[in-house]
Amino acid sequence: MISEKTKRLMSKAQTGRKHSKATKDKIRLAKLGKKRKPFSKKHKLNLSRAKIGNTNSLGFKHGKIIKEFHRKKMLGNSYHLGVKHTEATKKRIREASLGKKGNNWQGGITKVATSIRNSARYKKWRDAIFLRDDYTCQKCKKRGVYLEAHHKKSFSFLLKKYIITNNKEAIECKELWNLDNGKTLCLDCHKLTNNYKQKANVTKNKSIIS
Repeated sequence: MISEKTKRLMSKAQTGRKHSKATKDKIRLAKLGKKRKPFSKKHKLNLSRAKIGNTNSLGFKHGKIIKEFHRKKMLGNSYHLGVKHTEATKKRIREASLGKKGNNWQGGITKVATSIRNSARYKKWRDAIFLRDDYTCQKCKKRGVYLEAHHKKSFSFLLKKYIITNNKEAIECKELWNLDNGKTLCLDCHKLTNNYKQKANVTKNKSIIS
């Protein structure tokens, strides 16, 4: 076994050293496509215990102190503070994390429809429907209740019609975001429509308008 003294000497010898670009490329290529093995329950428990009382751990009781420290550290940094991404950069960042490229990819276990419904583009469409209809159920005319954006043409029908398999293809589909295909309904009224949730599957891919 290596003694503590030897470990300290080895650590000191490596302090300040930087990898060359060639070495960095070798390390990157060696890890490319490889996934870290999931932590065991025992290891997760050890990590959790190690962070108890640690003031440097973000998300714990002292997280605000650390966040404030980093905020002050960034003050006057003209390279980052206040800098806004261009639309082209935002698009590249978004595309770099879609599907298998995302660091949380788990083999496609999340349904396409669920992924699209949780996207920013879907929320923007839904909010536009609510705003146009003055946040009022278009059937019972109630306000101040839980509202949902109803698809006149079934959402699942449109996904199958245009063979949409990911968020990128969904964003490019104009009919999916057509405001005329949506209307504001309260939950009770939405449940009475012909294509509410599982009811849409009964149609066998036929377009339902209600």
